[in-house]
Amino acid sequence: KEFDLAVQGMEYGGEDYILKPTSEDEIINIFSKLKKSLDYRKNDVERLQAEKERLEKTIPLVGEKFANDLVMGVLDNTEYIQKRMELLYPDIDSLQCPCMLANAEIEAYDEFLEKSWKYGAEQFDDAVYNFVKYAEIDAVVHVIYKCKNKLKLFFILKKSAKTEEIKIVCEKQLDLFTRRFANIFKV
Repeated sequence: KEFDLAVQGMEYGGEDYILKPTSEDEIINIFSKLKKSLDYRKNDVERLQAEKERLEKTIPLVGEKFANDLVMGVLDNTEYIQKRMELLYPDIDSLQCPCMLANAEIEAYDEFLEKSWKYGAEQFDDAVYNFVKYAEIDAVVHVIYKCKNKLKLFFILKKSAKTEEIKIVCEKQLDLFTRRFANIFKV
């Protein structure tokens, strides 16, 4: 019956309180309200988790589309490009990051698929996209085009570089990417 204790209980996260003496109906009523509240919270958490998972699947697709549109010249509004870069790559300075296109070719591709890979071309394409997605270099890499043994890759470097250093920095990241790709796939 001490009101101060009830207030303190609420401050600690209490949902309700019961005064003594109480009835069974009152206890059932309070626990029913608590169950509804907990069920609502659980559903809310599950909904937010599902939305987060959908977003995590969508962002790479939006990134690929953005990279393709940028390379193909579809995007010409600097402000739009900058906003999209900030959304997709928040850790990259969109005004200072060097970008580059690279053409890659896998030599003896058919022989590689037949003798070394042995999982088929479709699984190799999936493996290439996964490698590119998780390449451990100082750049975000997107596959712009892949057809059999030919790839066109778009690199967005994570760190800015002085104008006179851009070529060297890009070549370093491309070399690192190429060596890791060759080591992983034995091509």
